[in-house]
Amino acid sequence: MKNKRKDKNIKRGKILNFTSSLSGAMGFLGGYQVCHNVCLGIIALLSIIGITLVGMPLLFLTKVAIPFWIAAFFLFLISLFFYFRNKCISKNLLLFNGGIIIAGVPFNFMKDFFVYLWIIGGGIVLLSILFFIKDKIKNNKKYFQCEECKLKYKEKKWAEKCEFWCKKYKSCNLKIIKHANGFFFSKKKSYNVKEN
Repeated sequence: MKNKRKDKNIKRGKILNFTSSLSGAMGFLGGYQVCHNVCLGIIALLSIIGITLVGMPLLFLTKVAIPFWIAAFFLFLISLFFYFRNKCISKNLLLFNGGIIIAGVPFNFMKDFFVYLWIIGGGIVLLSILFFIKDKIKNNKKYFQCEECKLKYKEKKWAEKCEFWCKKYKSCNLKIIKHANGFFFSKKKSYNVKEN
């Protein structure tokens, strides 16, 4: 029963992450400059392989920029709702998508503020990328693991002490495991916990 619920939550999380990513992509396509630059990029790439285009092949997207942006905004709101309700979406992804939506505002009445919106949106995107990198660095720290109970320690001496204790007494010592990086016991073996 627990595994089915866990699988269901994982699937729901993946769907919500996809929705949030779709929101950012649609918000990004909402800006005229983005569509224009994508067209220029496509023309440049095709010219490298010998295909020449005249005009803008994605010009039709400018007609649907506002509906794309509105759809992206509503998908972003849905993602925010699920983030605050279940905490099942990455905050970095939400920041990234929010920045893209801000930078891609397509409304002509805000034309005077486009530069500011690009700076604010770009800053938020940059901030989310920095947070993502920080989280990756934080999660990739080296830990030492007790091979008996599989607890992880920041210092090698505690992992060695834990392993020695676990082998000798077939239990865990509370004075040792308080230095562990979380209490993740092995599913294969169960140990008694003793205070010594």
